[in-house]
Amino acid sequence: IGVSAFSTFSFSSRTESALSDIGGSMATRQSSCIEWVVEDLAGAGIIDRSRMTLRFLADNRVAGRASCNRYMGSYNLTGEGLSFSLQATTMMACAPALMNQERRFLELLEEVTDGRIGRHGELLLQTPAGNTIKAFQSEVESP
Repeated sequence: IGVSAFSTFSFSSRTESALSDIGGSMATRQSSCIEWVVEDLAGAGIIDRSRMTLRFLADNRVAGRASCNRYMGSYNLTGEGLSFSLQATTMMACAPALMNQERRFLELLEEVTDGRIGRHGELLLQTPAGNTIKAFQSEVESP
């Protein structure tokens, strides 16, 4: 398994309460090991049976699945926002459609500037261009 480097990206909350909601959800997730499971990328849905996840871990670490490969990095939650630094990903090859979806997911993460919890408990990560990554909590372990 190879490792590749990624750039740092960040997002800030538009409201203090939204940031608090995200922080509270992360704290819950740290203790229960629940993942955020992505269900929509920029309004285009996702490939059936594919899985993209975000898991907030102890010591400000973040990890997940990006469709084909796993990624890892760190996060920093402050009163001004939340930032991520993706440090590595595995380098497995998959079907071209999955690789394209993974590339799109990681590109969108790098563009995110806002994050909030929606009215149905979903995590919404939005880019300045209006693209949104939507994820829901799941207690099912990632395969």
